[in-house]
Parts: sequence; structure tokens; C-alpha cells
Amino acid sequence: MDLLGIGKINKKQMIKVIIMLFVIVWFFPTLFFFVLKGHISIEEGNEEKIKVYNIFDLYQTVSEEIIYTIEVTTKEVIYNNEINGYISIENYNSKNSYMAKIFLDETLKEEIELKKVKNQFKILESNEGKKELKIYIYMNDEKKVEFLQNVYVIKPYEKQFLDELSCIGIGTHYIEGYDDINNSFELLKNVGIKNIRNSIQWNKIENNKKYSFKKIDNWFERINSSGINILVILFDNTSKRLGNDYQISDENELENFLEYANEVKKYCGNKIIGVEIWNEPNIKWISNKAMNWYSLMIQKVNVLNFKNVVSGATATLYQTEKSEQYIQEIANNGAYANSKAFSYHVYSYSENMKWLKDKNSSHKSIINKLGGFQRLYITEYGINSRVVNNEDIRAERIIRQTITNEKQGIDYSFLYNFIDDSDNSQYGLIDKKNLPKKSYYAMKNYLQNTNGAEYIGTVNIAEGLEGHVYDKDGKPVIITWSENSTNNIQIDYKDFTAKDLYGKDIQPEENGKLTITTSPVYLYDVDYNYFYKAISNVETSKYDEFKEKFVTEISQISGFVEKINQRQNYSQSVANAQKLMQNTAITAMKSHYELGDIILKAYEEGQLKVEPVKISSMLDMINDIGNSYEDLVTVSVNNTINSVMKTLDEANVDSSELTTTKQKIDETENLINTNTDVEIIYPTKILQFSKDCYEKADYINSLEEQNDIKSGLIISNNLHAQLLANWANKFASIQINNNINEYIAQNPVAIEYSETNITNKSVKATIKTNAEIQVTNNSNSKEYVFDQNGSFTFEYTIKGQAKQITAKVTNIDKTSPIINGVVDGKLYTSKITPTITDENLDIIKLILNGEEVENFKSETTLTEEGFYVLTATDKAGNETQILFQIMENNNQNYIIQDNIIKNISEQTIKSDFDNKLKLGITYKIERNEKEISNTDSIATGDILTTSAEDKYTLIVAGDINKDGKVDLKDLIKIRKSILDDSNLEKNEGLAADCNSDGKINLKDLVKMRLMILKKDATK
Repeated sequence: MDLLGIGKINKKQMIKVIIMLFVIVWFFPTLFFFVLKGHISIEEGNEEKIKVYNIFDLYQTVSEEIIYTIEVTTKEVIYNNEINGYISIENYNSKNSYMAKIFLDETLKEEIELKKVKNQFKILESNEGKKELKIYIYMNDEKKVEFLQNVYVIKPYEKQFLDELSCIGIGTHYIEGYDDINNSFELLKNVGIKNIRNSIQWNKIENNKKYSFKKIDNWFERINSSGINILVILFDNTSKRLGNDYQISDENELENFLEYANEVKKYCGNKIIGVEIWNEPNIKWISNKAMNWYSLMIQKVNVLNFKNVVSGATATLYQTEKSEQYIQEIANNGAYANSKAFSYHVYSYSENMKWLKDKNSSHKSIINKLGGFQRLYITEYGINSRVVNNEDIRAERIIRQTITNEKQGIDYSFLYNFIDDSDNSQYGLIDKKNLPKKSYYAMKNYLQNTNGAEYIGTVNIAEGLEGHVYDKDGKPVIITWSENSTNNIQIDYKDFTAKDLYGKDIQPEENGKLTITTSPVYLYDVDYNYFYKAISNVETSKYDEFKEKFVTEISQISGFVEKINQRQNYSQSVANAQKLMQNTAITAMKSHYELGDIILKAYEEGQLKVEPVKISSMLDMINDIGNSYEDLVTVSVNNTINSVMKTLDEANVDSSELTTTKQKIDETENLINTNTDVEIIYPTKILQFSKDCYEKADYINSLEEQNDIKSGLIISNNLHAQLLANWANKFASIQINNNINEYIAQNPVAIEYSETNITNKSVKATIKTNAEIQVTNNSNSKEYVFDQNGSFTFEYTIKGQAKQITAKVTNIDKTSPIINGVVDGKLYTSKITPTITDENLDIIKLILNGEEVENFKSETTLTEEGFYVLTATDKAGNETQILFQIMENNNQNYIIQDNIIKNISEQTIKSDFDNKLKLGITYKIERNEKEISNTDSIATGDILTTSAEDKYTLIVAGDINKDGKVDLKDLIKIRKSILDDSNLEKNEGLAADCNSDGKINLKDLVKMRLMILKKDATK
């Protein structure tokens, strides 16, 4: 054989040639190429020449003394749509004709006449995807070389308006080592993913209490600087840090874990969207004690002020405890209050995605049961290539699952995984060689269409089709597919344009139809009414769910069913709208949120008798419906503005609305923060949702970039924030007031009085309570002294609330009883009738001549002569005492009996005596045998002698000592006579009998005193 054209060679020479050829083959890597299954491909990292293709070609070219060299200067993964290279011919012979044909996927892209030793080629490919590059080289029309290589065309991801707010993410494993950022970063960046989930594993950054982030720096900075958000998993799986149970189960382990978490916080700062506490804890942390420790971890990490704390990451497949039950348990232990979101993992491989839908529904239900207003993340979902080995089917199911998650209200969805991590774990969008799969292109197309878009809802395009409407830059985009792989659906291809799963244009079939399979199809330029149809469908169905779930509670609120039905009827009517004006949509949204106001009012007034968690659950579902009203406002504002408008004012909305919303949020937050002793979990959760809406509106408003959806999003999110802040404020106030009422009921604030009976002294009113209060008036004193009846209002705060309590005193009586009809100290000569008045009269006491008159009452007439002491005392102890005397005037004639003339008043002069006696005869009066004159006073013992020589002894009443006067001397003498029972001589005795009753006793003594007093009173 003469393979080399140099004549015959022997067997030994042949062996040498073969050995030489094998040596050349083995040294090909140093020449920057290698052989794979008979085909040439570029070694990673080398962009130099590629020569010859297989052993046969080598023999052939050597035999002809011609070497063909193909230089492909482009890597396998192409981002600029160009495939470049050179075809060179060594030992070029101009007598021969040389031709190269270049194909991509059997499509001839270029024919090159090889007229030079080195010939350049350049192929442009606008369609993304895996392409088979074939190069055939002909000499004299005879194929000499066949080159085959796969290339992967990827268009650079185009920045979308608000794509930074995308909630679709993917799992990465940059710290574990098998996901190399240097190899996969461009692929990650150009797929359009804006969120990744990656662990910063404890054991990777800590050794003997020393922390180093060198293993983190490269990938963390590249991801962060590219605008991709990171959800960090705090996790470990080593017994060194966790013990043999691989759990945090004692104080020391918890302290160490928190130190690790704090180091991550210091490293990441606010560059991450949050932290997820552990990965699938429900596989091992299943005892009550373990769940308590897990919940405590969440509580402690929450204090570190990460932007977002996600608890759960529960497995729903292959787990020892159901994810829903686990979430319920840890929520009861505090995870609900101390985290912003719960997360779980769910893998569903079936065509109808029943497992995914059921799990999403059950998790949404448990969150609502807990009180709602908690974000729900799926941090792992996806499809293994080994389970669904058809890449087209796998790609379509990944997209359908992603859209289903959006439909069911999952806040963040992280696909698992970006790269295949092992032969048995082929969940990646790219394989272990960092080459994109079809699912990569499907996801890229989906993200290019939906990043920055708002998911609106579902529409019925045709029977058997599932259709999902997105608001993309103010225009409706529909993604639709057949619900059953055995039932392809045809629709008229009109009034829209269509693209397939990978973004390729779909042309109408010959019959003018579009056939839709289970592979998602993107419809563009569709009617604007689809927005309203989708919103109507979502709202109407969710109103039904609300009425069914809370039928018992709704029945307790008078007229509430009618209110709900009114809103539902309105939602149904929206489906027919073609253009809804902005103000109409805003009014509709406000009217819907009034349903929540009605619930709160019924709860406050006791009409709705349920626990706060039930109120929150009801509000959560109302707000879930409200999300569609937010969309209604967004798409309706789209109808009233255009992209030329640059400010919020130009969108017919006062920019001060944002300020007003912020003020309401701050007011509510202050209300909650000043009542930390009150459990206000649910209003706090609602307020966080309000903040999220406000921050979104405020962020969008700060952007200089303009877009048709911009103003709609600002207005709708700001309004949503306002309405939620109002709910949070009302709900918090109710709970605070309920707490205060309960606190006061258990620790009443009351007034204690120093005296409650009628008193004539000052009364001290003192606030008495076991509650902690602060008096804000009265010089901060809890005491107030009343000197007279009246009231005083204490102002005080309790639990941060301003309250008042009024002290009222009506028992002070400093007014003495009034005695009318008698004057103190006066001598009366006739009967009198004392009248006593007092509101609080208690005792009337009358003393006559030293003895109490029994049963004396006011308005009783007094006639008896004597000394009176009338005392009136009221219940307060006030006393009025009147002293008076009664001595009737003795105008009767003198008493003449037994030659004695009695009853002569003291100091009666002779002339007056003569006038009164009127004897009609002459007489003389002698004293000690000496006649007295007309001006002399008559005295006891004087002798009246008539002209007839009749003699009469004169007796002056009271003049015992015969000096003509009644004075103290006489009083002493009669008192002595009475006390000693001593006898007076006859005339003295007659004088002592002042009342002429023939007896000498106390009455005569009293009368004598009255006579003396009367005399003194007339002086």
C-alpha cells in the first residue's frame, strides 16, 4: 500500500508510521484541539487553530500532501449572533478548485470559494438556540472534509422596564464548588434571572470562631454588581457546629448560630433581599422541642434587621412531616410574627401539575388561617431531566409551572436549579459543561416577556385553553396552552401575533388557524379588553371563595352580604369594559376596601364576635381580591396617559398623595411602636404590606425612565398602600383599645375619697389603680383636695391612650342649720315658734331650764316660761345653737290675799304702784316705820296702811332680801333655799314664790333669772 505516495514500505516501516500518527494525535491538545467521537471541537479556554478532524481525514490529507485547517474563533456559546472563523489550506495548489459550504441546522448559510491559503468566514444567526454547525470542504467538487460542531446562540438579555422588581429566581450553588461563577456567569446574566437563591454555608466561612468570606467574594460581588438579587440560605450540615442531631438544640449552639448570622449580615448589609433560615428543616427538626428551637432561631435572627427573614424552606416531597403542618407548628411558636415569609419546596412532574396546584392552594390556605399578610415563597421547584427526558416537554412544563405559581399568588418562585449538580440531579437550565439546555432558552424567552410585567389573571380564549394575561409595558400579552396533550386546540389566527415557547414567530397555517398544544404560546397585540376580562374573572371567583369560606362571619354583619354582592356584580360588569377611566377605577378600588372597613367596624362594635386572627384572615382575602383592583387601576390609568408624560403630576395625580401615604404609614407605625406591650401582630403584618406597596410606588416614581405602565403602577400601588395603612391603623387602634379596656377591667382606675359621708371638712380625692398611669394635669398629682362641693377631671394616660376620670364631691356641708322665728339671746314675753331648715338636718335638741324637751320638732310653738337652749345639728356636724328666754308680761292685777299684796314687779315706784292698785282710799307706805316717797321703789316687807288703819304687807316678786330689787343676791338666796332645803321667813318665802303657785322650787329660780336678765336687757 502506498498511503503517503512515497512508494512501497515494509511492515516495520508501516508500524513506525502508525506510531508516529498516534503520537501526533496525542499531542493535539498542545496544538489547542482534541478529538471527540471522531469530531473536532474547541478545548475550553483555547481559541487557536483547529486542524483536521479524524484519523481518516488525516490519512487522506497527508496522502495528498494537503492539510486543511479550520479555525473557529467563536466559543460554543455565542452572545453576539456571529460565528466567525478561518479555513486554511496548506500546500495550496491553484490548479485545483476549493469550496467550503457552511450549514446551520441543515440550512446553508454561506458558500465560500477558497482562493487563498487562509479564507475568512462569518455567519449571522438571529434565532437563539442550539445549532449544529457543519462545514464541508470540497476539492474539485469532491468532498474532502466534514466538520461538525454544536454552537449555542444566545442573544444578550435586553433590559426591561422594572425587571429589577421581578420575583422569579433560580437556585445556584456557587459556594459548594460545582457551580463555577467564572464559567456560568454570562449564561446566568443573559437568561434574564434577577434573583438567585444561594447559601452562605456556615462551615464554609467559619473555622474556630474566625470568619473569612474569601470563598464568597468573587461570586457575591459579580452577582451583586450585575443587578441580580440574592436570597441567602443560612445553613450548615456539620456535626462540629450542630452536634450529632444536626440541629440547633441548646443555648450555646444558638449563640454560635447567631454569631454566624450576624457575620453574614455585616458582610452582605442590604445587598441581599433576605435570608432563608435553613434548608428543608422539616426533614429533621420535627419534634416539638426541635420546632421550638427553630422558631427561636427565627425570632433571634429577625432582631438582626435583615431586610427579609424567610422561615420554612419545607420539603413537600420525601418529608417526614407535611409542609403545611410544619408551617402551622412553627407559626404557633412565633415564626409567623418574626418572619416576613414562609417558604416551601414542591416538585411536580405531571402534565396537569396537580401536585403543584394542590400544594400552592393548601399553603395559601394555611397562611390565610394564620391571619394572612405573610409572603409565600417557593424556593425550590422544577423538573429533573432524568424524569422528563424530552427537553421540549421539560421546558414547556417549567414555564407552565412558573406561570401557575404567579397565578396562585406565590410571591417569589425560585427554580431549581441553574446547573446540573450531578448525573442524578439534572434539574439545571444548563448542563455540567455549562452548555444551555432548551429549558434555558424557554426560560429566557419567558423572562424577556414578563420581567417587569404585572400578572393580571386568566382568560378563556377557547374551550380547552388556559390563558394568562400579563401587563407588559401597558399592553396585554397572553401566554396560553392546551390543558391536555391529547387535545390540540385551533383558534383563528387574527387580531394578534404569536411566538412559540422559544420566542420564534409562528405563522398562520394554510387554513388561517393557529394550533396550540401544551407548549406555551405567546400572543401579542391582543385586544385591550383582555385586561378587564382577566380582572373580572379573578375578582368574581375570589368573591365566591370569600363568601364560602367566611359564611358564618358574614352572616353576623348586618347587610354585609348585599355589599359583597354589589361589588361582585360590579366585577362581573368590568369584563365588558373596553376603556375604564382612571377615576372610575380608583373609586371602585376604594369601594372594595370599604368591605374591610365594615368588617373592622363590626368587630369594634362587638357585632362580629371573633378573635383578631379571624378578622385578619378576612381582611387578607379582601386584600387578595384587592390586588386585582390594583391591576384595574393600573390598566385604567394606562388608558389616560402616555409615555410622553414624565412626572406623576402629568398623570393627573397629585404627587402629595405619596407624602400623605407616607405620613399615614408613619402615624400607624408610631401607634404600634408606642404600644409594644400590646400584641399587635396582625396590624403590623398589614402595615408591612402597605409599606411594600408604598416603597414600590415611591421607587417607580423616582425613576427617570418612562414607560406606559409607569404612572399606572405609581397610582395603583400608592392607593393600595393608603388603603392598607388605613386598615392597619384602625385594626391597631381597636386592638389597643380592646387591650386597654381589658387592662382597665382587670386594673380599674377609680377615685377614692377621704370621706364619703356628709362632712364639714375638706375631702381629698385620690386616683387608685393597679394600672400604670401618668396624670398629665393637676401638677401630675393623683390627689385633689375639695374645700367645697364640686368636680375635678383628672387627665391621664394609660397604655399610651389619653383618658379622663372625674372626681365629684357632693358630701361637703359647711353650712350650719338655719333657725328662724327666734333670735339668739333674746327674751320673749310671749309664745314663739322656732323653724329649723337644713338639707342634711340630723338632730334637733331643745333644753328648757336645763332639761331636754323630748320629741321636739321644728315649727313647734313654745309658751312655757324659762331658759331655752335650742340646738340644731346637721349630718356634717355643723351646729346652730340659740339661747333665748320666755317670760310672759304680768299685766294681771296684784294679788291681795290675807293682808298681803303680792306679785309686785321689782323697781315699781310708789306712784306707779298707786296707779295700778287704784284702792280708791288714801294710804301710806312705810318701811321701817318711815313713809316712802312717790319715787321710791316698793320693796318686800313694806307696810301699806290705809286711812282705815288696815295694814297690808307688800311682797315684790323675787325681792327676797327686801331691797326693792331683784338681783344676784336674791338669786343666791333662793338657790340656797332650794338646794339646802332651808326655810325662808314668811315674807322672804312669799317673795321667792315668783310664779305665785304657793311653792318655792326650780321654776321660781328660773323665773328669777329671767327677771334679772330682762332687767339687764333693758339697761
